Amino acid sequence: MLIGFPVGYSAEIGPGKKLLGATPDHLVYDSTLNDSKYLPSSYNPEHEFLLKYRWIEDGLLPHGFSGAAVWCSREEKGIVWTPNPVLVGVVTGYLKDHEFLVVAGLRSVLDLLSQL
Repeated sequence: MLIGFPVGYSAEIGPGKKLLGATPDHLVYDSTLNDSKYLPSSYNPEHEFLLKYRWIEDGLLPHGFSGAAVWCSREEKGIVWTPNPVLVGVVTGYLKDHEFLVVAGLRSVLDLLSQL
């Protein structure tokens, strides 16, 4: 799950001013995306993972999802489901040819933050 603020989901509210709308998405992790042909050499599956971006068909470009936190639900053992999200990464890019969001895994994000 992620929430971003894509520029394409905005409305002009005055001269030079736009109102951005939050756009949530519920994606399914698919490890086979890492085996896609012609991934750029900059993609590092040791530190990143890919999510299929589904809004292109609706004309909503992914610009504005960069920096968005990516969450997943923790497996619940109880009879009643309750939300228990876990941070798993941060969106860092978009591979236009594949329509994939690139997500830096949490370990990489924490390593970067520890250096600040």
